Formats: sequence, C-alpha cells, structure tokens
Amino acid sequence: MHDTLKACMPNVLQDVHARFTGTHASMRCRVKDVMTALEHCFLLEVRSRLNFATMLAIYKSGFTRIPVYESSRHNIKGILYVKDLILVDPDDETELGAVLAFRCGFLHACVLVTCMGLDWRECLRPLTALSFF
Repeated sequence: MHDTLKACMPNVLQDVHARFTGTHASMRCRVKDVMTALEHCFLLEVRSRLNFATMLAIYKSGFTRIPVYESSRHNIKGILYVKDLILVDPDDETELGAVLAFRCGFLHACVLVTCMGLDWRECLRPLTALSFF
C-alpha cells in the first residue's frame, strides 16, 4: 500500500499545483475577460410572471443564475437562482420580484477592468452576487 501511495504522489502534487496555478492566474484576470457579456445573457424583467412559459424559457436557457432587470436591461435589480424555483408553482403565476424579495440578496457592482481577485472576496460574502458595468 505504501508503494502505491508513493507512486501516486507525483500525480497528486502536479494536480494540486495545476489547480493552484489556475486559480492564481484567474485572480489576475479582468472581470470582462471571464464574464458573459450582457447582450449574450438570458435576462428577465422583475415584473415577469413565473408561469409555465417563463419557467420553460428559464430551463431552456441553460443558465443557473438569471439577471433580473427593471425597465432597462442595464438596470439589474437582482439575480434569480434557478434552484429558488423548486417550490414555485407555475399555476400561481408568482411575480418574479416576490421571489427576489424572498432571497434578500445584494448586488456588488464593479468596473469591468477590475481584477477578479479584488472583487472575488466581495462575492464570497453570503447572499451576494457581482454586477458589472
């Protein structure tokens, strides 16, 4: 058993090194280099009704976090986490704003040229999502 573990160690150390190096490199990336551009995002209006058609569109989008806007696509009010829809009944046609109010999350705005490492610490706070301009 000891020889097997010894034989595996170089691979384990290489894997750890690769993960650390990748993580460290991503912290130097700018926000705009890693985020999906707003024009390519699936967004919903805050007054949208969560009926069957809307929930099907969310499912088909493939995204797990949906920006929610009010009036203009550039006026982001919150992030809808798809997992929060688990108890939403499409027959009730709940307003999306009610689901956002339930989560009580916060948006942290940052400039697109900010390094990820600087704003990542903000995102680690509970119930926080990043918003970019």
